[in-house]
Amino acid sequence: MTASPGVFDEVRSFPDPGAARRFGALVGLDTTKLHLLKEARLLLDPCALETWAQRHHGSSTSILSTFRDRPPLFIFAGDVGTGKTALAESFGDPIARELGIGVTLYCLSLTARGTGAVGQMTALLAGAFDEIRDVAKRSLGSAGKPKQAVVLLIDEADALAQSREAAQMHH
Repeated sequence: MTASPGVFDEVRSFPDPGAARRFGALVGLDTTKLHLLKEARLLLDPCALETWAQRHHGSSTSILSTFRDRPPLFIFAGDVGTGKTALAESFGDPIARELGIGVTLYCLSLTARGTGAVGQMTALLAGAFDEIRDVAKRSLGSAGKPKQAVVLLIDEADALAQSREAAQMHH
């Protein structure tokens, strides 16, 4: 299943100078930014943990498999106006620059709600996830290290599930 053309509002590629400026301008999120970048680096370069373990412990440790097997999923939650969207829209830039890979951001459109037909929103969202998964699979390079990274932004996810009356949903 492939997502219909209107499922994504926008597709952006990183590195991007504008995104770098926006990421740098995010104030009050320094700890969050550092933590996010550290985890993203490790997820995108699985050999980095192995190298660290070899250097500091002389062997691999069993805990590494837990991190290595973790899905590369980040969910940003917080109050309105805390910078979640700005962070999600820009953190691909420092990752792309540091790891020397392309990062692509897919912004899910609110049209993924569909017209209210039973099961339509589910089918549209499933198509979007299928498309992202296919792009991500094609991005894998040697030794599991990706040649590029993919980010799916579902901004204002609560708007996808707006009241059934407004969307004229029956089930």
